[in-house]
Amino acid sequence: MPAPTQFLIDLSEFVRGEWYFLLLGIGGAIFGTRFFLRSKRGKELSDRWKLKLPIFGPLVHKICMSRFARTFAQLIRSGVPILEVLDIIGGTSGNHVIEQSIKSVSVDVEKGDNLSTALSKKKIFPPMLLRMVSAGEATGKIDTMLEKMADFWDEEIEAMLDALTSLIEPLLICFLGVIVGGIVIAMFLPILFPRRSTRSKAARPARSPLPVRINWEMLVLEMFGNALRLFHLDLFRRFIERIVGFAAFLGPAHVSRGMRERNSRFRQADEFDGLLRRNC
Repeated sequence: MPAPTQFLIDLSEFVRGEWYFLLLGIGGAIFGTRFFLRSKRGKELSDRWKLKLPIFGPLVHKICMSRFARTFAQLIRSGVPILEVLDIIGGTSGNHVIEQSIKSVSVDVEKGDNLSTALSKKKIFPPMLLRMVSAGEATGKIDTMLEKMADFWDEEIEAMLDALTSLIEPLLICFLGVIVGGIVIAMFLPILFPRRSTRSKAARPARSPLPVRINWEMLVLEMFGNALRLFHLDLFRRFIERIVGFAAFLGPAHVSRGMRERNSRFRQADEFDGLLRRNC
């Protein structure tokens, strides 16, 4: 029996017969993970890992920077001394890496450095924030500059969340399609690729005078046609459009322009298909 089919059978028997071990394992993993993340070392590792994620890392970084800039501006406008402001922001940043960076900035400011100089020593703070803080120090309007930065980051966060939300549906459809397709393929593998028997010729049973012949080409074509009817091509087109749109949002300006043109061609093709269907 093929390995995927055997694995599916063994997994099914394990879930039906020894499901309590599965529940105990899942519960133990959840409890252990929560216990580790509540510890100091676990929080440090998780916060550092959050900032290094491929797509969600920049999102978490922008959320922390927006929170830092807005809280800093409000406290400075209220007349709180800058060292106390840095201590308050470090405790409310929500990320251990950013908290340690803010504490280091507070130490440098206490030694006599400018805020922009102290922030530039840490790579966690983006260059745009450094330029805005430097301009605010020169004009005496740090709170105004930081509020503008917070508003800018809030707009970027909202746009990125919209792009990620639009990808949930096609990604979920593809994930379920892979799971269901894997199960179907594992079930049909013994039929499509039967293994030859290793028994001797004397021990083999006599062949039937009228053997049953299966047209494998027609069977595969029928399975493929059914799969295409179940997973409609419009879903695949929508998935490609959303992937292209998200790549255009994250990419540079020339890539974004090309992606937008490709999206417009996709939309024109959809409108043309809809017009043909209505007229026909």
